Amino acid sequence: MKKTNAFRTSHIWLVSLCFIYFSADQGVRADSKVKFKLIQDHWIVAPVLVSGQGPFDFLLDTGANVTLITPELAHQLAIRPTARVSLNTVAGSQVVPYSLLPSLSLGPKTVGNLEVIYSDLPEMRSLNPGICGILGQNFLSQFNYTLNYRDRSIEFEQDQHKTHPRGERLPVEQLEGRLIIPARPSSSKKQVLKLVLDSGTSRLIIFETTSQPLKLDLEQSEDQLVTGSTPLGSLSLPVANLRTLQLGRIKLSDLPVALVHRIPGAEGGFGDGLLPTSFFSSIFFNNREGYVILNARTSQ
Repeated sequence: MKKTNAFRTSHIWLVSLCFIYFSADQGVRADSKVKFKLIQDHWIVAPVLVSGQGPFDFLLDTGANVTLITPELAHQLAIRPTARVSLNTVAGSQVVPYSLLPSLSLGPKTVGNLEVIYSDLPEMRSLNPGICGILGQNFLSQFNYTLNYRDRSIEFEQDQHKTHPRGERLPVEQLEGRLIIPARPSSSKKQVLKLVLDSGTSRLIIFETTSQPLKLDLEQSEDQLVTGSTPLGSLSLPVANLRTLQLGRIKLSDLPVALVHRIPGAEGGFGDGLLPTSFFSSIFFNNREGYVILNARTSQ
């Protein structure tokens, strides 16, 4: 059976910022709010249980459409692969093992028979050896939750009739499991960028394409590069500056942008780029009704 939804083609970690290892020092509780570790103010490391065992440190990644585990963790838990699929990134592609986890839990939420693929995560684990996997959208998209950078927590909505956080509701669409949010750059009132909300990147990423170039008002810097890292390797990326980006009533200014050449054939499911969730103090994800609230405020 073809696993077309088990591909990850656009995730980038900027390794110019170093990772620090944090081990989970408490079990996963059944509270609706789960505390996470924040690395370099961007990357979220949360404690998860796999088949009731753990906790294990996973990177929480809203830009990944599938969950990944390391072969070491799979071996430790005696999880055997059942197939092989293609893992694609901007640094290349690789055929990797695929399996189903009997269950995976984050705080009060559990998903059974969760699809996972295996990856050594060499670039990430060279800087943070405690990471055992990546928690992707095939888990996260099944729930409503608030991602709160202020108090470093993810709070799941337990009662669907509960009053939602306050703020402007921005519609999102799901493309191959990823959440796409519309944004207007400074260059045009008509042009709309479709950006993936991505907790796994610290920098705004724009995908370039030769056939259909985006008309953006970018200030180029020829001698400035950043290093991007994916599960399969790293690459150097040119950078530029975007004057403004409008998301509903929220206006972001003077944004550094990393430019990535779009992968041929990836036009349909990955949008025009990646928008870091860390740009906002908190985000409410309403996956049931298809909207998000940026800089969400708690209802009184």
